[in-house]
Amino acid sequence: MNGIHGTGNKSAGTKHARRRDSGGNPALLILNASIDAAEDVQVCVCGGGESLHLLHADGHKERLARKDQDGPYAVYRIERIGPWQAALVSGDENT
Repeated sequence: MNGIHGTGNKSAGTKHARRRDSGGNPALLILNASIDAAEDVQVCVCGGGESLHLLHADGHKERLARKDQDGPYAVYRIERIGPWQAALVSGDENT
């Protein structure tokens, strides 16, 4: 994966920061800095479309499967991030 960026639908207050962990896996911290839930958040990752993992602030984990491909970007979808909640998207299955 060469890069990672996030886009959102109905999530104007959603902010993100991206990094790679010590294993080289992408890691994206998403903060919904809004009083409304962020819904249908799309995360686009430049690369082959490996599975990503989502860790919610409450500790709930889920696997994100690739939903689409947009040129060089694999597109993933996060259903919902609650108001003033953070979520971590990672390529590391142990997140």
